[in-house]
Amino acid sequence: MKAEFARYLVSGGTATVIAYAIYSALVFVGASPYLAMTLAYITGYWINFFIGRYWVFRLGRIVRSIRVEVAATALVTVLGLGINLAIVAVLTNPPIAMNPYLGGAIAIAIVTFWNYAARKRWVYQ
Repeated sequence: MKAEFARYLVSGGTATVIAYAIYSALVFVGASPYLAMTLAYITGYWINFFIGRYWVFRLGRIVRSIRVEVAATALVTVLGLGINLAIVAVLTNPPIAMNPYLGGAIAIAIVTFWNYAARKRWVYQ
């Protein structure tokens, strides 16, 4: 389990760095933090899906079809995106009104744990 979580942090870290770069670039050019986070999250999902499927959870795959696996991980990801957007909304609007770059980074860090636990429990047992 520790090795698996370490692999998840590496794969998630890779997806997060890429997703955060996309988020930051989009916010920089004027996109709303919500749109930027959504597009970044979708990109991160696909990166994380393939790395997770073939490296992180390779020994625990219980799904019989890639379609079922994509659907299950997509559901986890959509729920995670909802949590992520809620955190961004709370952090970047009054009364907190945090910088959207910092708010996005905090949201991503928090949701990382949700994504691992949910994928481990409901997709890859």
